[in-house]
Amino acid sequence: MKEIKKISLLEFLEETPLYTKCCVELPDKLDEFNVSINKFCPECKEKRTFILGNKYIPQIDYFSLVNITRTLRTIEPNCTVFLYYVCGSCRKFNRSFSFFVGENKEYIQKIGQYPAFDITIEKHLREILGKYIDFYQRGLICEYNSYGIGAFVYYRRIIEEIIGNLLNSIPELMTGEEKQKYEEALEKVKNTKQTQEKIKLIKDLLPSILMPEGFNPLKTIYDMLSKGIHSKTDEECLDYSRAIRKSLIFLVEIILRTKKQNKEFTESMKKLLEKSRKI
Repeated sequence: MKEIKKISLLEFLEETPLYTKCCVELPDKLDEFNVSINKFCPECKEKRTFILGNKYIPQIDYFSLVNITRTLRTIEPNCTVFLYYVCGSCRKFNRSFSFFVGENKEYIQKIGQYPAFDITIEKHLREILGKYIDFYQRGLICEYNSYGIGAFVYYRRIIEEIIGNLLNSIPELMTGEEKQKYEEALEKVKNTKQTQEKIKLIKDLLPSILMPEGFNPLKTIYDMLSKGIHSKTDEECLDYSRAIRKSLIFLVEIILRTKKQNKEFTESMKKLLEKSRKI
């Protein structure tokens, strides 16, 4: 029997495609179900926290003369749970999910979601992707429909195209000897055509700001790209694809955010120094 992947309830709601079976720890009572999610809000035009509003488990009484639907308060095997969310900021945009609870609660399976997975790309990511936005959107569509091989191919193509610009932007986050070592490796990268070889030369020289708790996103991308997909299933490639996408987004967000903070700090200090000279 195939092992069912264990994930958090948050990951299940935010990222898991329809009809994927996952092992998720659930509360016994529906009233104890109170998880918020972070998704893009079209009204606010940015990612927001969505608050859980209505939630219910319908139960049809087939023995009644009239078709009566009751609401269960206990999450039991073979039931369907419906969740309704509202944007915590604008209170206008809604999201809803439904999932089936399997036998003995060994797994849950998402069977409905509204709206469907969106492929809206935030502004900061657009800056890095440039003309390859179309590849990223196609990769998302493949990923959200559980076409792991297709998603992997699109994400790999993006990495191959933008890796040079991404690696060139990292020295701005470094200083001193750390920066010197990185730039020396970067010179070797310029003479290398293969994407994996480029990443291999650089991956162990990342600054600590890009490696939270020792996690190295560039190494993750390298490891995922090193895996051959010819004998892999869609499901296996789906895991590789998600790892590539999440690592890429993390790198982009931290690099751009840090550059912005450094710029704002420098500009504010210049203004303070100019004022102090006039006093």
